[in-house]
Amino acid sequence: MKELKPDKLGTVRGVAMPFWKPNFTDIGVCEFMTNSFDLSRDNIVDVYSTVGHDPKQRFGGIGERTLRLWQDEDNLWCEFDFLDTPAGRRAWEKYRLGLVRGVSITYERIRGHNGYVEDDVNPCHGQLCDRITRAQLCEVSLISRPAMRETLGTLKQVG
Repeated sequence: MKELKPDKLGTVRGVAMPFWKPNFTDIGVCEFMTNSFDLSRDNIVDVYSTVGHDPKQRFGGIGERTLRLWQDEDNLWCEFDFLDTPAGRRAWEKYRLGLVRGVSITYERIRGHNGYVEDDVNPCHGQLCDRITRAQLCEVSLISRPAMRETLGTLKQVG
């Protein structure tokens, strides 16, 4: 019997993380360096899509082939497909109504050999700054108020 696939409601693309920009977090400032994420299939198979970092609002991911990721020298990019499922419809409606305007990620720093520089003084910002050269991506989320303002307004419908 042929498996029925849900129809696609739309596709949205945007910046998930700009490189070389300060990210002011609760625990300090960090910057992601160019190509800091290993996007090989084995490392991202469990990365999923949510709304507002809420696992109950998961609407897809790499494993479901509804989330695509790539990086250039300036940004980590993401592309979301919204499927005609209950979770996909809820997420699509929030996007359509303008309730989600940016992207946020969840990640784990990879410490060790050339992966993490601690307490590096960043002359561009004049304060202590963690420069992250390697990180494991866990989640990509649509969000109303992203910490990285550079992701605001980058979400565009492409399909």
